[in-house]
Amino acid sequence: MAANAQAPLILGIDIGTSGTRVALATANGRPLRDASATHGTAHPAPGQSEHDADTTWWEPITRLVREVVGDAADRVVSVSVSGLGPCVLVVDEDARPLRPAILYGVDTRSTRQIETMRAELAHDAVRRDRLTTQSVGPKLLWIQEHEPEIWERVRRVFTAHNYIAHRLGGGYVLDRVSASWWDPLAEPDGSAWRTKDVRRWMPDLELPAIVEPDALIGRISAAAAEATGLRIGTAIHAGTTDYAAHVIGSGVSRPGECLVVFGTTLSVNLITDAAVIGAGIGSAPGVVAGTWYTGGVTAAAGALLTWVTALTGSSHAELTALADRVGPGSDGVIVLPYFSGERSPVEDPHLRGAVLGLDLAHSAGHVYRAALEAVAFSLRHILDTVGRRPERIVAAGGGSANPILMQTVADVTGIPVVIADDGSAAYGSCVLAGAAVRAPSGEGAVRRPDDRAAAVLAECYRTYLDAAGAMAPISHHITALSAHRAGRA
Repeated sequence: MAANAQAPLILGIDIGTSGTRVALATANGRPLRDASATHGTAHPAPGQSEHDADTTWWEPITRLVREVVGDAADRVVSVSVSGLGPCVLVVDEDARPLRPAILYGVDTRSTRQIETMRAELAHDAVRRDRLTTQSVGPKLLWIQEHEPEIWERVRRVFTAHNYIAHRLGGGYVLDRVSASWWDPLAEPDGSAWRTKDVRRWMPDLELPAIVEPDALIGRISAAAAEATGLRIGTAIHAGTTDYAAHVIGSGVSRPGECLVVFGTTLSVNLITDAAVIGAGIGSAPGVVAGTWYTGGVTAAAGALLTWVTALTGSSHAELTALADRVGPGSDGVIVLPYFSGERSPVEDPHLRGAVLGLDLAHSAGHVYRAALEAVAFSLRHILDTVGRRPERIVAAGGGSANPILMQTVADVTGIPVVIADDGSAAYGSCVLAGAAVRAPSGEGAVRRPDDRAAAVLAECYRTYLDAAGAMAPISHHITALSAHRAGRA
């Protein structure tokens, strides 16, 4: 122990939709300690989701870094940040936020701007079809059109992780994995900005330099050192979007492997050696050069489960215990998880969630189990749409700790599920800052399909798909009525 008292340490920071985590690891990849804090998301209007960059991102990070690092600041040699994204945080010439950050695809305010940009890209089918509520360009266009007094002062734009890295002392940069989501301003692989399109839509906007996720981008400044307790001059690496950091942190890197992150959203990341583009699914460049993360995102996974806890006044643990008394299939209850619209494999922000098949004999446990099954059904729907079957699924994120959900995923997909040991985005940030990559979990943490449960859930999955198709026009009608009543028609 004494021989390692001065061994170098690596710090990883991850900003999520509902919380922030800071992790400390050794250079050989051994996790030492971590701490986390939860935070909320503001919803100023239907379809809008925002974070305050200072109170939601920066302030918790300063507290957590001090807690995790303690008296070992002199041993921390490098830092990296990952974060939810792509978010849109516009700042003035002094890098001060001009408004709260507009979040990623869960914020659907820019649907009209998406159509505007699609019309102007009619000649370019690939880039036109990539435009979704996840894209940065339409959100910037929304600010231009709806908040012109703010737009006049905009000089730069950040997402979550590169804003924090910049505030720590890093340059104005963005990693290429994250840049790939800045449609239609960047090349689909994130390698460069499309200068002509930037000048067309954002002529006065300075965009960040594009770098590799592990690039050295600066060193801890005096102000950041005072705020965090880190040593002045500590190296800062670029970092990346949280889903990519999750992939790296879980040790998933070879084509054919698949990481699924069960967070506020559900993110499916099947490693492929070429991009796969199709309706409702797509590919983003991987951290490892030459690889792609193929799949999609369910807009409400953990958010759906949290909604049930809020509705019932019970905790996740209490509802999980109740759900454990309910058999696979939830006694006929079906949940459609479209509580934030949907992103994959059906890209439709106007879809709405539903709980179907209820009668007076059903309990909160039935609804919670049906919500867990809905998350698993949405995962299978994405994999079916991709059309490629992984040999196993590596599960990470908060939802991976729920035993019913993990067994249900195995039963619904027919694929063994390996629960990652601390495969968090915060640890992935440690890897990008210089820590060694660990292998995924061993065989002791595997959920294998149960044939009897799988047969029941296969029938439920078919019902789920039928219900989703039947409910779509009803969802659109409800959305139109809501917009009309709110004066937004």
